[in-house]
Amino acid sequence: MRAQRHGLSLAIMVGLILGCVTPNAGAFLRDYQVSSFSSPDNSSLKKSLRFDCPRALSEPQAALGAGAGAQGSGNGNELAIQRAIAGVKPNPAALIPPGSPFNSMDIGAASTDPTNDRWGLRAQTFCATNTMVAPTANDVTRYVKDIRIVRASSVSDSSRTAGFKAVDATCTGNLVPGRTLTPIGGGFMLDNGTFNNLPPRQVTAHFATRLATGFRTTAGESDPTDKNWRIRSYAICANLGAPIDPQSGTTTTSQFVTSITTVSGSSTSGQSRSPRSAFAMCPRGTFTVGGGAEVRRQGSQASNPVTNNVAITSSAPVVFNKTTGGVLDAAAFNGEAWLGSAQEVDATDSDWDLQVRATCAALGPVVL
Repeated sequence: MRAQRHGLSLAIMVGLILGCVTPNAGAFLRDYQVSSFSSPDNSSLKKSLRFDCPRALSEPQAALGAGAGAQGSGNGNELAIQRAIAGVKPNPAALIPPGSPFNSMDIGAASTDPTNDRWGLRAQTFCATNTMVAPTANDVTRYVKDIRIVRASSVSDSSRTAGFKAVDATCTGNLVPGRTLTPIGGGFMLDNGTFNNLPPRQVTAHFATRLATGFRTTAGESDPTDKNWRIRSYAICANLGAPIDPQSGTTTTSQFVTSITTVSGSSTSGQSRSPRSAFAMCPRGTFTVGGGAEVRRQGSQASNPVTNNVAITSSAPVVFNKTTGGVLDAAAFNGEAWLGSAQEVDATDSDWDLQVRATCAALGPVVL
């Protein structure tokens, strides 16, 4: 059987972009912060949480991304991430000017089979102030700058013995010469051992969370399988300190995150169309500083809860081959889009689709 792939051609990707907006020109990101919270532990099939980024005086907040995890009292292998995406509440949404980034995060997970085990949803949100105030030499350490994305992979095999796998992508090392980088978000991709090919349907992501030095992804088999599979974890790293010249040791010009915008994309909807993929493409000259994906109900079932039998298999920043238009398997890069994919763990008649969002920004120097 021919392997199913996450990827879409560049022409199709352009057709899937929804809601591309004009960049919030001149705005900078500063005062990055992480918030953590949890749902109650019980045996509910599905759980969800929403968190609004804290507002800093009169300045708007940007929701860059989220970490999500489903932690149970049993083996936890039947738990799956279904949502970790930026969103806004309906009422204030009309007051947000075009080009502004979203200011809240929606996080959700499910048990793919009914269970009596208690489990809870663990969530992180990654927020920063979206300010029109340019950095100066006195407050440069408050600003987000020098973005770099790194990828790490697990082994490709079946995990029937261990039950799960975990892999950390770390922001350590000389990723940007002379800079110390800190994780500000991340993502993951599950595959069958070949890049951009979907994993066995029994494999689901349990945790995708920020660490002090990187981003960790944990996944397992909801039902045992002898097929090989692999985790790819992605950390979005940034300089949250002083820009230091490695030669002189003095403060120098950095690539500051500016002109923040949010773009969205979605897959086709319908019954029994699994798997599904979608891209959110950053405008030309901008790069991903965050993103996320969610499974949604569609059609006549749009008002009903999302089925528990669909799991996100990838939610990650990607970069493209300029010749072929395909997704590159890069170990370190600046992202040009956010890729999301999902598939049915067990067959369902539910009408569902996949939505993807990317927070994009320009990177440029500022003379201090």
